[in-house]
Amino acid sequence: MSRIKPPVVFLGPSISKAEAQAVLPEADYRPPAERGDLYRARFLGASILVLIDGVFLERYAPSPREMVDVVRDGALVLGAGSLGALRAAECWPVGMQGAGLIYRLFRAHRLHSDEEVALIYDAKAHRPLTVPLVNVRFATHRAVREGLLTPTERNAIVETAAAIFYDERTWPGIFAATRLELGAERRRFLEAIDLKKIDALRALTTVARWLERDASLTEKHLRRSQAPFVFAENAREAAADPLAGISAPLQRHELARWLLTSGRFRRYIAPLVAGQTLATPGGSMSEEEGLRADLGRVSRARTRRTASLKALLANFDEFAGNLWAELMLGGERDAELFRWHAVRQMAEQECSACPLVEHGAELEILAEHGFSTWDELEAWAAAHDLPREWFRNTRTQTASARQYARNSFAARCCLGGEG
Repeated sequence: MSRIKPPVVFLGPSISKAEAQAVLPEADYRPPAERGDLYRARFLGASILVLIDGVFLERYAPSPREMVDVVRDGALVLGAGSLGALRAAECWPVGMQGAGLIYRLFRAHRLHSDEEVALIYDAKAHRPLTVPLVNVRFATHRAVREGLLTPTERNAIVETAAAIFYDERTWPGIFAATRLELGAERRRFLEAIDLKKIDALRALTTVARWLERDASLTEKHLRRSQAPFVFAENAREAAADPLAGISAPLQRHELARWLLTSGRFRRYIAPLVAGQTLATPGGSMSEEEGLRADLGRVSRARTRRTASLKALLANFDEFAGNLWAELMLGGERDAELFRWHAVRQMAEQECSACPLVEHGAELEILAEHGFSTWDELEAWAAAHDLPREWFRNTRTQTASARQYARNSFAARCCLGGEG
């Protein structure tokens, strides 16, 4: 069997397989990546890996640790468009490559949240059903440059889009919510611009040029070791006492409260509210009928998920137990306990934080939850019968921990300068 493998490309809603094949026909195209997919592809001999799309919420996405391990094994890894852009911005110091504007914006910290690239797509056809926020930002920016929108109109559209949860955000919904008289021409202009697709094409073009310039590129990135990869959650050394001497029932409750209020629970909640799938409708229908069917399925699935989550949170002790079990199954319990203990212990060392640090802590929590304002988050808490004080306490705790880390870093820098 030949050791030379074609580039492996993980893609889904960002660009169709047919469009991708027109640029890089020799590649091995695979569905959106989930945890372990890059490990498997590399172990089986792939030298060039292109990460464009990955799963989001419903299953674990490839972790930064997976990127690091594969790059250090000698693979040439390129990320762009969606999850790939986010991972490339996180892992460029170890040698992961990035392509496209979205990657550059994440790397420059102009974009912060993974919700910028999140969307809902048809599970079978990989057709996008909602629009990612980054597309709205880019399309409206282009429209201002073309003289089709004023800056005020652009800001109104972006703010409206940001206030809509990612699995409900569609161009028709955005247009209706802004209540601007945009007209058919301007709407068509905005809907036609897809930055994620542009960046995906750029990544594929980049790989094609690499291979054109250097026919032996694949051979240069063969595996450095034949040892299997090990998931970080399996290799991580277990803490002597991950519960830190606190009883398990109390830990379950307190950890669940912190994960819920900080927004980190969204990483683990999908399996608990699973059961809804977005299948492609059968039979033939017009494009307009298909769009209406897609939007209807998105709305119904969103309603079911919202109802399921509210039912889960109705009994918080039961929710805490279910979340604890999910963390155990995914191997993430000790890591989340460590994060929580670290935040709690740092916050205990610092009583107050400056306004700038408090604002940063608030933005961090809002980004994790997918809200734009604190009022929206508190309204969501009230709708789920959750005490607003829980969220305010977490905001204060996070700000205090950030202030402690900031002061400690400044102190170390001063000591280093004096030495």
